[in-house]
Amino acid sequence: TGAFWFTQSSNLEILVKTLDFGDKILVIYGSLSDFEYAIRVTDTTTGAVKVYENAAGNFCGGLDDNAF
Repeated sequence: TGAFWFTQSSNLEILVKTLDFGDKILVIYGSLSDFEYAIRVTDTTTGAVKVYENAAGNFCGGLDDNAF
């Protein structure tokens, strides 16, 4: 699990969590602001990369239940 900020460490903006289910990895993320962002997640075993993007003005999150 990771928490990220853009301007101040006391002002969290994005939360990201990965869950390992043995045969697949889930990626869950949520935004606490309406900033534009891109989250890049890399599978360190295979090198595969997934990018999750959000346009400015949206409060958005997501779940990728088949990320890797």
